[in-house]
Amino acid sequence: MNPVNWFLDGKEDIRSSYYLEDVATEFHVQGLELDWACVVWDGDLRYSLDGWKTFSFKGSNWQNIHNLERKNTL
Repeated sequence: MNPVNWFLDGKEDIRSSYYLEDVATEFHVQGLELDWACVVWDGDLRYSLDGWKTFSFKGSNWQNIHNLERKNTL
């Protein structure tokens, strides 16, 4: 995890905090002061009018998960 990429890169870079493919711990970001923090999930679990949709990030694309066993592990 590179704090520079994680904090400063934009939505086009999957290493940034927008995608949370790389997580940061308190040890990686020591000295950072946050007034507000929250926990969210990424694009792997999305709500739609038809219910929850499950996705997996492979390479540089999101792919639908069709296998019921894999869906239940999210």
